[in-house]
Formats: sequence, structure tokens, C-alpha cells
Amino acid sequence: MAKIHITLVGGQPVPVYNGIMATHPDKVIYIYSTDSKPIVNNIKDVVNIEDEDLGTLDPTNPDKIYAAAKSLAEKYKDDEISLNISGGLKSWTYLFGKVFGEMPKCDVIYIDQNNMLWNYTSMTGKKLETGCDMHTLFRLYGNPIEANYVKFSDYTKADKHVSGVIENIRKRFPRQFKELTTVLTKEQNHKVKNISSDGFMTATGDAIQWDKSTGEVNLQIYKNGKIFPFSIRSPHAPSLVFNSGWFEFKVAEMLSHWDKAMEICLNCRFPFRPGLEKNEVDIIVNTGDKVLFVECKTKIFDSTDIDKFSSVVKTYGGTGSKALFVTENPMNDMSAQKCMDHKILTFALDEPHLGMDSGQAIARLLDAQLYNINIK
Repeated sequence: MAKIHITLVGGQPVPVYNGIMATHPDKVIYIYSTDSKPIVNNIKDVVNIEDEDLGTLDPTNPDKIYAAAKSLAEKYKDDEISLNISGGLKSWTYLFGKVFGEMPKCDVIYIDQNNMLWNYTSMTGKKLETGCDMHTLFRLYGNPIEANYVKFSDYTKADKHVSGVIENIRKRFPRQFKELTTVLTKEQNHKVKNISSDGFMTATGDAIQWDKSTGEVNLQIYKNGKIFPFSIRSPHAPSLVFNSGWFEFKVAEMLSHWDKAMEICLNCRFPFRPGLEKNEVDIIVNTGDKVLFVECKTKIFDSTDIDKFSSVVKTYGGTGSKALFVTENPMNDMSAQKCMDHKILTFALDEPHLGMDSGQAIARLLDAQLYNINIK
């Protein structure tokens, strides 16, 4: 008697994958439509288990759906069957559930966003000990992230020290620092991203030079007729000084003390996807059960940044992932409402946190929200 796993496949591959891993079948039968076929292919690339391909199934015709379910039930009536209804169309769920729910050797299962497996045949539930981790999730969506991020663990004590130095320079010379490191021209941005050793000067005479091979950055700032030179060096100093990298590191450092943060990745880059202008995420946190996407901005100047971030999370992380937008100062009402509309958590470092420091407060927020079920 073989263990046969029948799984309905929709747009979310994670519950399908988790169902396969939880039931340890001898054979998997994927029920999918034309739209969900790419998802099936991604799952097959990750799961090395014998499968039976029945081809695409009609999404709405009850006669065809019922006939497919009855045919499978008859073929495998002497085997041990599990039916995963977590994915797929509601039309399939009803008719497959109706057919297989009456079979004595079949368990109808559902896996929720918190990796709970519910057996609707025995009316029991259990937490899966192992689920889909971050790297597997991205592979299931066809977007492997390997070699396209920087591990937080790769940052050194020198990087942490330099990050604090950079923040202090910014506080002393906010306008000059902004013009040298954040509000850059297209040409300057190209240099920063693609040239190992270079520099530029602003119209007011402030200047910056960097050398990525040595990790050295030199700044020259003019104020009130005086020259203020700064020289900093660490393995990641160039990336920390430009485009608020120091702020992203500061947030990542706080998250590193959160007990559910198993792995923290910065400067995460995804392959291009049509319709998305931005395919980068500042921080991604692997909690084991869920993936947390974090966007970091000292201040929101354009609320469309929130829309872009929401699209990236849904495209690359699916409906079960969590999103957090961290700012230095509290958001204005419009931005806060937009985050609420997109179900994005918000956190501002410079607002009061009921006597807690920022690290404690952000951990409490995430503990309270991590396992809430997202509305699709």
C-alpha cells in the first residue's frame, strides 16, 4: 500500500510544499490549472519525489472536476491518501473534499500561514516542526536569493563603530551629508554602485571619495569657512555611508537581538520581475516559520515607496510573509494610513516606546504581530 498525496495548487506554493514535506508520500499528484502550472514546476524543482502529472484541470466545470476526483479516488482506493486543500480553487476544494472526504483511508488536510497542519478528517491539528525556510520559499517562487545579499553576521565590530561615526557626521552636518551620500544624481549613483574607487564634489565644495577594495571613505565638509575632514575605514564602510546604509545596519543590529531572528540579510536583490520598478529589499529576516521583509528610510518623501514595498513583499514572499516599514521619525498620517491599508507594520525609532528602548519595542511589536494570519 503506497502513500499517495494529492495536492491542489494555486498561487501560493508554500502550503503545497509544507503538505508534501509533512506527509512523506511515495507519490505526489498535483492538481493545477494553466495559471498555476509555473508554481507546480517550481515545486518540482525543489521537491525530489515521484509525481503523476494529469495535466491542467478545468477551473469551474463541475462535471470535469468531479470526474477527475472520482477517477483518482477509484485508482488509489486501496492506498493511503492525503488530500491537501490549502491551495487551488474553491471549486476544486468543494468537489475533491466531497469525494475524498468519504474515503476511509484518506486524510483531508489544510496548512495555515503559521505552519499549523489541520486534519479535517480526524478534526485535529499540530504544529509542523519543520516548514519552509526563507531560502526554500524564494526558490519556490522562482526567485532564488543566494549570492544576492549580505549576511548581517559578515559585518564586523569595525563596521558597527563606523556606522556610529557616520550617524554622528550626519547629525553635525545634515545638509552636506545628505548632498554627498543620499540625494545623488543619476551619474553619481552609477559611480557609487558600479565603480570600485572614485569620488565627486558638490557645487558647494563638499567632497567624498571611496575605495571599496580597502573599505576606506574620505569626506571633506565645508561649514562657516572651515574644512572638516573625515576618514573612515571598515569592510563595509562604502555601503554604510551611501543611501542610508548606516540606518539599515542600525535597524538590522536591533533586529539581531530579537529571539526569533534566525538569520538576517541586508541589501537583498531579486531578479527582475515585470511590473516592479524596485527589486531590492533593505532587510529580510528569516524566522524559520515566516519571512519578515523590512524597508528602512530615515523619512518618507514619496508615499509611492510604500506601494512599491508592498508589491515586492507580495510578489517575492507570498501572502504568508510579514512586512515592516521602519523610519527614523514618525510617519505622517497619510503614509501611516497607506501602510495600514497594505497591512504593513510601522515603527519609528525616535518616537516614545513606553519606557522601552527601540530594540525592546520593535521586538514586542513583532512578537505581537508575527503569527497573525494575513488577509489575502
